[in-house]
Amino acid sequence: MEFLKRLEALIDNLSSIKKPLGPRIQIQEEDLSDIHSSEAGVFHYDDLPPNGPPVDYAVDGSLRTITTPTFRLFLAVGVAYTKLGILTIPGFRDVKHVALQSDDEEALRRLEDVAIVKYRFANGEKFFKSDVPEDVVGKVVREAVEIALIKEAKGTALIDGPLYYGIRGFPEIDWWRVEALWDKRVVAVVKRLETSKKLCRAKEWVEEMGIRIDAACNDMAVVAELGRMHMRSYRDVVVFGPFKQTFRQSKLHPLPERYLWYIYSASSIFRVEAFRKEYAEEVLPTLLRNRVVPGLPYHIALVDKLAKDLSKRLARLICVKLMGKGLNLTYDSLMECYAR
Repeated sequence: MEFLKRLEALIDNLSSIKKPLGPRIQIQEEDLSDIHSSEAGVFHYDDLPPNGPPVDYAVDGSLRTITTPTFRLFLAVGVAYTKLGILTIPGFRDVKHVALQSDDEEALRRLEDVAIVKYRFANGEKFFKSDVPEDVVGKVVREAVEIALIKEAKGTALIDGPLYYGIRGFPEIDWWRVEALWDKRVVAVVKRLETSKKLCRAKEWVEEMGIRIDAACNDMAVVAELGRMHMRSYRDVVVFGPFKQTFRQSKLHPLPERYLWYIYSASSIFRVEAFRKEYAEEVLPTLLRNRVVPGLPYHIALVDKLAKDLSKRLARLICVKLMGKGLNLTYDSLMECYAR
């Protein structure tokens, strides 16, 4: 495979990086949005129409990070479900799906001809050094992979993850995603809600529902409590929404509004997002009537598992080759490489 040849070329050059990597930096996010609840209500599984449109396309990506004392390697893969079969990156498109973070600028420049390496921002003004938050580097390379697959979407499409992230300091990441999704009939499914605080800003609505908002508030906790209050039976699924998220005027974040629904069942809690309210309302019956263990929509669970399996196999291969070159991996990277 061409990917393996490029991987070998990359690894051959990595041992020349000698400058120690600086400490990792995490994104400092500042959410400048408002949540509007004037249309929000409570709906149950049995209240929904019997059928919705079929899902024609679904996309997910997976990111693995491998760290040594001198560099951090980010491996992104993407998987798309289509009516004709499964598409994957690497494989389907020639996309730069490996990013490298290092403080050795000379080494980064030497890797310019290795096609799988995305070693600086697209405008070429800043390398991926240790002063760039680790999360940003990972999102940049993962977005390249997911957007390449999103562009192929036809019909009703699902994406695993938000329509955009809302990272104030790096709006270009959000706009790459928005531009790829805007003309598609797309609905997003967000599985991780424990660090999200969107519902906490719909304070009046939440407190009218009987839940007190405090400093520890997060979406997961609010929906879990709301769900227990409104669930009719163990098999019931409760939908809260739609909420509308809008951004305050800002040079950094003139992002489009989006609609949010929160889904509660005995086995899972997740959020559904759409730029156009009618897209999500039409497909919600399909999502909720085609759920699988662990309570997620079938197509999301499928691409999630395939992407994670593919990235795990490729990360393990990279680890073996790096250690074969005498490069030491951090403990967390070793655990990542050999996780079952």
